[in-house]
Parts: sequence; C-alpha cells; structure tokens
Amino acid sequence: MAAQTLTADGPRLGQQEMKKMSPSFHPTLWGDFFLSYEAPTEAQEAEMRERAGVLREKVRSMIKGSHDVPEIVDLIITLQRLNLDYHYEDEINEKLTVVYNSNYDGEAVKELVREYTKEIKWRDEDYVPKTLKEHLKVSLISIGGTLVLCSAFVGMGDVVTKKIMEWVMSDAELVKSFGIFVRLSNDIVSTKREQREKHCVSTVQCYMKQHELTMDEACEQIKELTEDSWKFMIEQGLALKEYPIIVPRTVLEFARTVDYMYKEADKYTVSHTIKDMLTSLYVKPVLM
Repeated sequence: MAAQTLTADGPRLGQQEMKKMSPSFHPTLWGDFFLSYEAPTEAQEAEMRERAGVLREKVRSMIKGSHDVPEIVDLIITLQRLNLDYHYEDEINEKLTVVYNSNYDGEAVKELVREYTKEIKWRDEDYVPKTLKEHLKVSLISIGGTLVLCSAFVGMGDVVTKKIMEWVMSDAELVKSFGIFVRLSNDIVSTKREQREKHCVSTVQCYMKQHELTMDEACEQIKELTEDSWKFMIEQGLALKEYPIIVPRTVLEFARTVDYMYKEADKYTVSHTIKDMLTSLYVKPVLM
C-alpha cells in the first residue's frame, strides 16, 4: 500500500493514488482552433458574405421547390430552429398556405362535410338508422377523428411521411377504432342534452331501437363497446411495426384525451368544466 502523508486535515493521498483518481477527458473537438484563431481579412469576409448570399438563394430555391407537406413542414421547422426563417418570410407564408390547404386535411374536411350533410338529412326526416353499424358508417367520420389525426401528423416534419398520411386516410383499423371510441364516448354523455332540441339521432337512440333497450341500458352496453374499442386500439398500436412509434402513440394519446373529455360529461361542448384542470396544468402547475 502506498504511503500517505498526514496533514492538519487528515491523510493526504500519495502521487500514485492521485494518478489513479485523475479523470481521463477526451481531447477537445476544437483542437487548438481558438488558440491560433485570427480574424478574417476584409477580402475573406467579403468572400464569406458572397458565399452566404449564394447559399441563401439556394435555400430559397429549396423552399420554392418543395411540394410534399411533410417536406415543407420539416424545412420550415429547420429554418426556424436555425433562426434563419426571417430571410424567407414570404416564401414560408406561401408554403404554409399549401399546408393548410393540403389534400390530407382538405380531403378529410370534404369527407366530414359530406357526412354532416347526411346527418342533417337524418334530422330533417326524423330518420333512425336500423343498426349501430349503419349509424357508424356516417357518424364514425362526422366525429372528426381522421381530421384531428391529419392535422396532428401534418406538423411532425419528416417523421411523418406521405405513406403515413395515406395510411391515416385509408380507413386503417387503428384509425377506425379511434373514431369509434370517440363517437361512442361522446354520445354516451351528450345524447340527453342533444335530444332536448331537434337533433339527429345518436348511436344511443339507434342502439336502443335495435335492441329494444332503455336509454340507461343502452348507455351501459355502449360503454362496454368503448372499452372493447380501446383494447382493440392497444392491440393495433402494438402490432403497427412498419411506422415510427410516434404514429400509434399519437393516436392513443388523443384517445386518452377523449377519455378525459367525455368521462363524466361533455367537457368538449361545456368547456368551462375543464377550467380548473387547465389552470392546474398551465397557470398554477403543481411542482413535483
């Protein structure tokens, strides 16, 4: 054992122990750049400014030449992160218009409007679909689940590709289960309020007619259907291996939000009921 030297504060480690305890830092990535750095000459600075101008125009051409929504969004986000977006305000605004009017959201909106029109016809004709399945052919779309997911995915940059957006719009099983979960969760808590006025029938009235049940009985059985759709979403999310994990996770996170919004009341419509929750999250957060 190496000898130790006594001091007023106690034993002092010998040189061998000190050597063992010395940290081993990797060499700096910068080398001796800052030790030998010299400011550029006027000629060099002029050359760099000219080069920057060329690159700036090259990026401008990249923005103008981008057409796919994920590509556009990714490019805009990158420029913002690099604090270069102020050079391209006009180009970015033009491309954002393309994003807002993109086929993904645009087609989802068109589909939503078509189904809204069918629901209005149901209301005006006092029509009650014969089965829950018939009702969901319309109300699964009119609840807006696909539109919500499209809007969320459009802003995720290159993580979400054109293939993923097409998957969302293709009536995928996970997206369909999400729509069923949202629709049934909404109808359970909103149907009594909606039926006080002239309103198209909900899935609850349809289920009551199909199975000859009271409203309370129908709601209880529909709750079981929402639980089944939740389980199916989990299964589909875990089985979805061909896309990044952020894709199924986004769907499931939205489903969790829906579960909260419609747990005991229609908090989406009667929005003041979530005031305390929002306050606890954003105004007076509880620090852990």
